Amino acid sequence: MFTTIKIIFILATAMTLGITSLNAGENVKSGFGTMSIKGLVQFWYEHDNVRSPKDFFRIRRTEIRLSGTINPIVAWTVMIDPATIREDNLRNSLLQDAQIILTPFENWTISAGQFIFPFGLEGLMSSARLDFAERSMLTTKLNWANFRDIGFTIRHNIKLAGIEIQPTIGLLNGERLNRWDLNESMDFIGRLVVSPTEHLHFAVAHYNGWAGANETRSLWSGVELMFTQDKFTVYGEFAAGKNAGININNFYLSGTYNFFKNLQLALRYDYLDHNSDTPLNAVTEKTIGLNYFIEGHNSKLQLNYIFRGEEGTSINNDGIRFNLQTAF
Repeated sequence: MFTTIKIIFILATAMTLGITSLNAGENVKSGFGTMSIKGLVQFWYEHDNVRSPKDFFRIRRTEIRLSGTINPIVAWTVMIDPATIREDNLRNSLLQDAQIILTPFENWTISAGQFIFPFGLEGLMSSARLDFAERSMLTTKLNWANFRDIGFTIRHNIKLAGIEIQPTIGLLNGERLNRWDLNESMDFIGRLVVSPTEHLHFAVAHYNGWAGANETRSLWSGVELMFTQDKFTVYGEFAAGKNAGININNFYLSGTYNFFKNLQLALRYDYLDHNSDTPLNAVTEKTIGLNYFIEGHNSKLQLNYIFRGEEGTSINNDGIRFNLQTAF
């Protein structure tokens, strides 16, 4: 453990001294309309007691996003991430987003193509703006949030008596990245966001789908809440549902506090029960994190320690994550 701490200290010191802030660029020239380019690069060091070797480096994300407008009604975005080819089996595709966005009427938006579908709070946050190096188990273990698929959504923005309301509904293949549908059933997703004030955000979401030629059923619902006030932010989510007939539930609660000029403390409690019908399936992750902002979220260092727990037999599987990122 002492060796691990020394490695992290050396990395953090060297990279803090070596990084300079980036200036915002202008739109690049396109064949028609306007176009801009954004990107995100994340370099990780991880220590994981259950892996061999326990210490390793990762290129977690290498996102390059092109977006633009054709006219006031038509926009588009394409995003690739070469790092995902070797990161996992669910996102092993260079192409991440390929989206056409239409705004035929004021406050109405139609999105068609491949993109992140609207389920969950943290899952829809930009990866560059996460409070922790990695998302909660709702994404990393269940893959119920921050998932990409092919289909379309319709979103409407409403404002009533100062309250912002945003309903979204959509249909999708349900086969995830770059795959056509393998059954006759279209998957449904819906989300309703209510923001009574600029400090308070509340939402509910529901997903009903079938995957594969055998039409394996997935049925999830979720609730999310976020409150921000000055230097404090508190947010959390609860989700429950079925995958292939197995009852699953998950919740997490996160909080951050900004202190000094560019430091932030982040805490998260995360609970997941893989099968709530049988005992000894639940696991927990308690994460304590420290964020150092070199240039806001465009250049920052993140250090997380994850205390992992099991309802059944205890395992020595705590972990450490260190993230150095730059976003442009």
